[in-house]
Amino acid sequence: MLRNLLFLLTFLLFADFSHGQYRWEFGAKAGVANYLGDIGGYSGPRRDGPVDMRFEQTNWALGAYSRYKVSRLLSIQAEFNAARIRGADYLSLNAPRAARNLSFRNLIMELSARAEITIFQDNDVGGRGYYNPDFRLYAFAGVGGIYHNPQARDAETNTWHDLRPLKTEDVAYSPFAFVIPKGIGLYFTHKKKHRFGWEFGWRTTFTDYLDDISGTYGNWHEMDELAQQFSNRTTIEHINFVNTQAEQAGLPVSDVNPGSFELSPSGENIHNPNNPQKRGDASNNDSYLFTQFSYGYLIKGKSNFSRRQSSFIKKKRAVGRKTRAKF
Repeated sequence: MLRNLLFLLTFLLFADFSHGQYRWEFGAKAGVANYLGDIGGYSGPRRDGPVDMRFEQTNWALGAYSRYKVSRLLSIQAEFNAARIRGADYLSLNAPRAARNLSFRNLIMELSARAEITIFQDNDVGGRGYYNPDFRLYAFAGVGGIYHNPQARDAETNTWHDLRPLKTEDVAYSPFAFVIPKGIGLYFTHKKKHRFGWEFGWRTTFTDYLDDISGTYGNWHEMDELAQQFSNRTTIEHINFVNTQAEQAGLPVSDVNPGSFELSPSGENIHNPNNPQKRGDASNNDSYLFTQFSYGYLIKGKSNFSRRQSSFIKKKRAVGRKTRAKF
């Protein structure tokens, strides 16, 4: 069994190597990105998967890539992507989440490598005998790394502030994280040189701080004024507003107090260090997705036979010139 498996892998890797083909492809991608984390959502609590995403928070995603065709069924690709993700509690119909009133944006810079396995192909789309264009449907998975920098906006000054240095949860987290890209894609190749494609890719991350939220509220007395402002943005007025909306919609109201801050009758935030309250869901890491269209240009390489023949011709010509030089 193991011998057969090794033979199959060897065949997939080295099949087609005796033929000159368009193996290298370079291209660009453009599309949109969205995120799943602690901020936002619909009427219920946090749920895994795209069902909890707010589609109005979809933003841009751009990228560049290079693909190498290893065999008829296997390709490898390296890519760089830049994308904006964002989220806002005020969009949620879940009263506790809306009452928390947090929001963010983040610029994701991603570098990754992956393998692509063809799961369906048609070398002659339409069956006209032209063998143009050809079609591929594939699945992919790989590894990558990201750099990210969550920010929040001061509504009064319309200024964006970096959240990571503020330690809103008394946690120092890295701006770098590992990701696992996986998904499906397809492409049409026109005249063997021009490739048009589409992809849907999900990124599983190893960080819970794409949105700067994970566990409990930080210590109020150990924060500067800016950190206090962005750590807890709940007020009595906002809780009352959210509850009014929930009642009108027939949804459960919020019993949220602003995290580890007790509210005095005047509405002032008073820290209670002995009772840190939940700010996010630390049991799940954040994730994000891309869906992008792509264009690639293919470059034809020479086969081993062509290289040997070319080398033989050059040697023959060199010998001929040397022979004529003697007379």
